[in-house]
Amino acid sequence: MRASGTAGLVAALTVAGVLTGGCGGTVSESRRSFVDRHGRICTYVLITESEGDEADWDVSDLECDFPPPTPAPSPSP
Repeated sequence: MRASGTAGLVAALTVAGVLTGGCGGTVSESRRSFVDRHGRICTYVLITESEGDEADWDVSDLECDFPPPTPAPSPSP
């Protein structure tokens, strides 16, 4: 988890740098998720920067994990 926290910090600093740089564009950040073909749940951060009619996007902080196992019922006494 330490690496994902560092990646999130880098993404946040990048967004802050763009906002304070005076480029005049709009930057938005959103967390999204999907399930891959192996059944893993994956989350990522989508950063979108738009200026006029142009839009640029970047994906960061990709992390995939298998869902927790379903608890098995305990045997009856």
